[in-house]
Amino acid sequence: MTLYNYWSPEYSGETGLNDVLELNSAWTFDKVWYFTPKLSGKFGRQWGDLSQGGYDYTYWSAALTLGFNAMLPLELEIRYWDSFDFNGFRCAPSGVDACNNLVVGSLKAIF
Repeated sequence: MTLYNYWSPEYSGETGLNDVLELNSAWTFDKVWYFTPKLSGKFGRQWGDLSQGGYDYTYWSAALTLGFNAMLPLELEIRYWDSFDFNGFRCAPSGVDACNNLVVGSLKAIF
């Protein structure tokens, strides 16, 4: 388990002070056929300077990752993202809908 703290004196778009506290965890399992499965998750809280347009919300995600290919290690991941508690947060800043949950797939090569 790992705890991260990200702090910025001038967040994106010059929205003032911003602080993020995030807890991450991952569990790797024994190899199944050609794959090494891993479950991971994160839970975070962001605090922003609301008076300057900052954001204040909670987010989380969970993922299943399958590692394979010993010569050039690859990982195939599917991750679910969600967020809640959007105090003072507009759901569509700059035309981007930031309030919906997401499912994201990725393929990572490890050199």
